[in-house]
Amino acid sequence: MKIKTRLTLSHILMLAVPFLIILIIMNAVPVFLFELFGETFHSPQEDRSVFAAKNYISARIRSLQETGADAQGDRELVEQLERMGYHAAFVSGEDILWQNFEAADLDVLSLHDRGWFLSSGEILLETDSAAMFKQPLPLEDGRDISIVAVNSRYLLGEQRDSFEQVRSAFAFYRNAVLVLSLVVIALTNGVLSSRMAKGILVPLHRLSEAANRIQEGNLDQGVRYDGDDEFQQVFLDFEEMRKRLLESVRMRERYEEDRRELIAGISHDLRTPLTTIKGYAEGLRDGVAATPEKKKRYLDTIYKKASDMDFLVDQLFLFSTLDTGRYPFQFEEGDLADYYRRFFEMAADEFTLKGLSVAFHDEGGGAKLTARFDREQISRVLVNILENTVRYKKKETAKVEARLRFREGRALLTIKDDGPGVPAEAISKLFVSFYRADSARTNPSAGSGLGLSIAYRIVEAHGGGIRAENDGGLAVTIALPAKEEPPAGDKAGTRPA
Repeated sequence: MKIKTRLTLSHILMLAVPFLIILIIMNAVPVFLFELFGETFHSPQEDRSVFAAKNYISARIRSLQETGADAQGDRELVEQLERMGYHAAFVSGEDILWQNFEAADLDVLSLHDRGWFLSSGEILLETDSAAMFKQPLPLEDGRDISIVAVNSRYLLGEQRDSFEQVRSAFAFYRNAVLVLSLVVIALTNGVLSSRMAKGILVPLHRLSEAANRIQEGNLDQGVRYDGDDEFQQVFLDFEEMRKRLLESVRMRERYEEDRRELIAGISHDLRTPLTTIKGYAEGLRDGVAATPEKKKRYLDTIYKKASDMDFLVDQLFLFSTLDTGRYPFQFEEGDLADYYRRFFEMAADEFTLKGLSVAFHDEGGGAKLTARFDREQISRVLVNILENTVRYKKKETAKVEARLRFREGRALLTIKDDGPGVPAEAISKLFVSFYRADSARTNPSAGSGLGLSIAYRIVEAHGGGIRAENDGGLAVTIALPAKEEPPAGDKAGTRPA
């Protein structure tokens, strides 16, 4: 889950969870209070009050008058009064025509002047423990009849006390809800904040540990993150950085190894001709070469070794400029297939004298391969490959076949000889500077070991690649970017497979 989404959800939960819990509390506590004070709520004062009873009688009398019924002896009226806690009597003057009073009702009446109460007109009395009223009943025949109602269990004071208890309970409930709300909000905020902090701090801690390992030079141990938030991309970038640093360190180690081999190779290949020159020069100085013929031979040897050294210095300079990317290439666009064809036609004559039979085959059937290349340097690459074959050939006359084909935007030239090839472990080192299959460098005529390394850097500068493999001899393949144009008259524009 994204951190932004997590923060939004956490904020919503911080509001929603306390709200839901408070809502539950607010609904649960009233239920408890109603259970505790149920009798009070089930028998509210308004339903049993003297005013409610008197008003009910007035409404009932009006209803009876509208229907033309007689209110005297109305059983429904009496029953409703009983449900409200009242007993009644129908009186005329001081005479009781009908009554359903109980002893407690009579006791309430005895507390007052019964004669006065019965003879008076409309009366309403209310105390903490009882309620009574007298209501005249207008009749069609003009008789003077009234209804007297008494509630001897009015308990107004007890009801008032109950409501006071309810108010106190609700006040406590309000304060309790407030305190619980604060507690719930604090706990919710603490839990969610803790989880959020853990979701952020744990990945940061792992990144910090990985950074410390890299600082200490340990680049082999990777870092992994299984989450699906923003940290996932950070960990992927960090892991990519670690891999690149590891590759950089390995490349630097390889570079240092190549540099050491380069220095060792230069030292050896310069020391050999220098030793020869020094020896022959001492021979001339000491008079060892007494005859003109011997002196000439000594001088020719010195000149040849000096020329070898000059060639080696030129190779070193070229390699250095290529390696640093400062060589001034002269790129031009041309037909690469035609260039290869012309080169191998000339090389066939030149290398025949060196014991090399050269043949060229264009599998494209004469199609034009347009490429941007430096003619002189590509020529140097081809010459270095052929010279390398000459140096290491085992037979008096070796055969070399060059085949050109076009595949997926690249011109592929494979130069294959019929020699013994190279040891499998040496294939990957052929293009390393100063590498020679003669690791002891006991054969000075085998060259400096820079030829194929220079060829590798020239091809690389052209945006191509070069590789070697054993295939019934050593096969070197050069791949250069090119565009194919079909031969003249080929409307389909296809090349032979």
